[in-house]
Amino acid sequence: MPSISPTRSEIVSWCIDYLSGVLKDTGLSITPTSSFSELGVDSVLAVHMATDLGDWLDLVLEPEVIYDHPSVAELSEYLASHLAQLGRSG
Repeated sequence: MPSISPTRSEIVSWCIDYLSGVLKDTGLSITPTSSFSELGVDSVLAVHMATDLGDWLDLVLEPEVIYDHPSVAELSEYLASHLAQLGRSG
């Protein structure tokens, strides 16, 4: 595990890339301020996204994190702050 974690902007990019891949057939434009509910993120996708994002960040993330921070920007800000508290800020 690297001692420095991704930056907020890298987390934003990961989330947008992830959602773009999963939602590619919807034609939706995904921006940092798009809400997950507007994008159609359901409970199944929230579980998969939290798991994959947690794997990438080397964290255990519960799916609720997607609902507690309902946009890419809010989620990325929370995670960057959480990583900083763990001493792993980028």
